Amino acid sequence: MPALPILFKIVNGKLRLENYTLSKEVTKSLANVLVQFPELLNSVHFNRNGMKDEEMAPLIEALGACKRLDCLILKHNEFGEKAYEKMIPILERGIGDNLQEFRLV
Repeated sequence: MPALPILFKIVNGKLRLENYTLSKEVTKSLANVLVQFPELLNSVHFNRNGMKDEEMAPLIEALGACKRLDCLILKHNEFGEKAYEKMIPILERGIGDNLQEFRLV
C-alpha cells in the first residue's frame, strides 16, 4: 500500500473526494505530491473533507502548480483568509491557463 492511499482515487487525472476526511498530514503529503508531479491532476472535487483553512491553504497553493488543472470544486470545507490568499494566483491565471470551472460552496 502506498504512503498516500488517496492517490489510488485519482482516475484519468480526476480526484474526487466526498465525505472523505483529510487530516493535516494527508493534505500536506498530497500538496507535496502535487508540487512534484504538476501533470498529475486536471480535475479536483473536494466535498465535506473536514479541512480547515490551515490545511486548505497549502493544498490550494500546490494545486496552483498543476499545469493541467481545468476544474476545481471546493465544497463544505473551511475556506478562510489563508486559503483565499493562495487562491488568488489560480484565479488570476483563470481561463487563459486551463481553469474553466471553479466552484466554492
